[in-house]
Amino acid sequence: MSISKSKKHPIVGNILAELQGEDWKRIRSITSPVFTSGKMRKMYPLVRQSVEGFMNTLSEYLKHKQVIDVKEMYACLTMDVIANCAFATKTNAFKDPNNAFVVNGRDVLKVSKGKDNINDESDRHESYHNNECEEELKMANKILNIKPSNKFITEDEMIAQGFVVFIAGYETASTTLSFCSYELALNPDVQQKLYEEVMSSLDTNGEIDYEVLTKLPFLDAVIAETLRLHSPIVKIGNIAAQDYRLGSTGITVQKGQTVEIPIYAIHHSEEYYPNPEMFIPDRFLPVNRHKIIPYTYLPFSAGPRNCIGMSLPEVRKQKFP
Repeated sequence: MSISKSKKHPIVGNILAELQGEDWKRIRSITSPVFTSGKMRKMYPLVRQSVEGFMNTLSEYLKHKQVIDVKEMYACLTMDVIANCAFATKTNAFKDPNNAFVVNGRDVLKVSKGKDNINDESDRHESYHNNECEEELKMANKILNIKPSNKFITEDEMIAQGFVVFIAGYETASTTLSFCSYELALNPDVQQKLYEEVMSSLDTNGEIDYEVLTKLPFLDAVIAETLRLHSPIVKIGNIAAQDYRLGSTGITVQKGQTVEIPIYAIHHSEEYYPNPEMFIPDRFLPVNRHKIIPYTYLPFSAGPRNCIGMSLPEVRKQKFP
């Protein structure tokens, strides 16, 4: 159970994962629009700048036939993207490991691995990855429908949300990309299929348009399967806001009680995923999505407090057919 806000540091106590009730609703409604598709589209050129630096560095390693620490390289990439898009800061993380932003950011992560659960209901048509149905989306929108006069944010609250964007995005994204590379190396047939899809999507300048990128079905499936098999979150805990009776089970969750959901166990369950230990991206192709039972795919949690990071380019979404 969360420690009371009054006992915490003013920044840590104001991150969305710690806020409750009206404070959470107010801050959540303000931060939601930050990660809409429109905002992602505008950030895309900045992401491409970071990717260009990443590719140039890889080319140097290749030229000199050097061994590459993939996790470290992806960490530099995600650090650069977050600094560029969220903080308007150029880190040049690939070539300057002593950059102040990079050094201090990594120091923070040595003592904190916290993640915030935020969502982006503004993109109501992009709810595939958290298996939300229309009813759930309407409920989330209703919860966050507050009066404009109640939409304010303090300096500490702004700093706290910036802190969360960095903490939640840096480590999780780089880890996901690392596991994705690992699985592609172990499954050359999948790697080849993905390569062909990406190459067939390039324009005459060798670039991929944002709209095209967000609609590549196999790329989406590869990322989704990576997050299923190697979910960055092992379990999540939600605190009941009121007493809640679980259907006809005779069980009542008491107000204030923490309910833990075992994400890793669900993702690796034979009941929901045949051959769960195998890397099979085809599970998430459009033709097979109807087979995925709602709320059995939870790398970003689910419901109104799920992860805002699911809208980032590294973990794109597509709606159910």
